[in-house]
Amino acid sequence: MAIADLRFPIMADISYDTGMRQDRDFAHRSTASRSPKAERRKAALQQAIEFDIVPQLLMAHQAPKAFRKAVSAPPALEAVSLLAGFVLSRNSDAASDHVHHMLESGIGLEAIFLEHIDPAAAYLKQLWINDERDFADVTLGLWRLQHLLREFSLDFRATAQPSNGQRALLSLVPGETHELPYLMFKLVLSGEFFRHDGWDIWIEPNSARNDLMSQVGHEWFDTVEFLVNSEKRLDLLASRIRTIRNDSLNRSVCIALAGPAVQRRPELVSFLGGDVMAVRPGDPHTPALYVSDASKRRNG
Repeated sequence: MAIADLRFPIMADISYDTGMRQDRDFAHRSTASRSPKAERRKAALQQAIEFDIVPQLLMAHQAPKAFRKAVSAPPALEAVSLLAGFVLSRNSDAASDHVHHMLESGIGLEAIFLEHIDPAAAYLKQLWINDERDFADVTLGLWRLQHLLREFSLDFRATAQPSNGQRALLSLVPGETHELPYLMFKLVLSGEFFRHDGWDIWIEPNSARNDLMSQVGHEWFDTVEFLVNSEKRLDLLASRIRTIRNDSLNRSVCIALAGPAVQRRPELVSFLGGDVMAVRPGDPHTPALYVSDASKRRNG
């Protein structure tokens, strides 16, 4: 069943006797130490910034000027590592306290979501890829980052645009299971920004299920966005897009593609039958800004 209100599963809160200072010292040691292990983690963090965050920033700079907002610089390695250390630590409140501290220092929630929480998720993914952390640790850390999005969601929506009546369905490439906890985080983050722009959001992680086709066939969606993590299963995605166009209640539905694969190869958007590329999942450069243009191009 689709997640109609962004009520995603959260790991049960776990209480430990570890203090905030101890967690801060842990996070500091993970970056300040010169041990080989610390150097490998620093390399993982740099890879996360280089391969996940910087390409998104570059694509944002290349977006049409009318749709482009201010684009931030890559986040500081220390800031990302600090937050990652908190969500990997035993103190379940440390990450939340850290976000509150950033808010009190004048950093807005949009910047926190995009410049701290999002890069921290990419860093955790890279730690797993590099065998620096096991799957259980990284999965728990990513659920805690989702918990942060949920915790501060109402505050973020307090500055949201009024509802515009538009609806979006967010999903993954059919059969996508690799890095699933990370991809779920990205869908939830993207959904938060759609909602902030006044959209109603449905999330269906498994686009291979008949539930997705039933939804687009019986409910109106202005946009269906797929997060394309790799170039595997693209034939299945192209087939799914064709089926959506044939069966959608909205005959002019906008198909948006986001993610690393289309960032590397923008030509995949048209090749797969999509309309637009979401410049950066989870920020104001969502397909919301392109829907009318895509519709005009298809109907023109």
